[in-house]
Amino acid sequence: MKMNWPYGRTNTGKSIYAVQIVEHITKNLNKGVLYIDLEMSIKQFQQRYTSKDSRLHVWSELLKRPEMEKVEWHRTILKSVWNC
Repeated sequence: MKMNWPYGRTNTGKSIYAVQIVEHITKNLNKGVLYIDLEMSIKQFQQRYTSKDSRLHVWSELLKRPEMEKVEWHRTILKSVWNC
């Protein structure tokens, strides 16, 4: 298992870059990825990756992105890692 933690100033493209890496790993390498975002809800994530003509992006089944309550994030992450 490998972990990557992009960090830097806001609005510099970290999330977009991370999602491009996730897309490559799940679609081209056929490996599962646990994507953890402590800021965006699943709805916000979906809206961010919806095209201008309102077409939803189809994510690979190999992408696991748990919905997390801010208070419970540590338990959710551990449970998600255990289930991957």
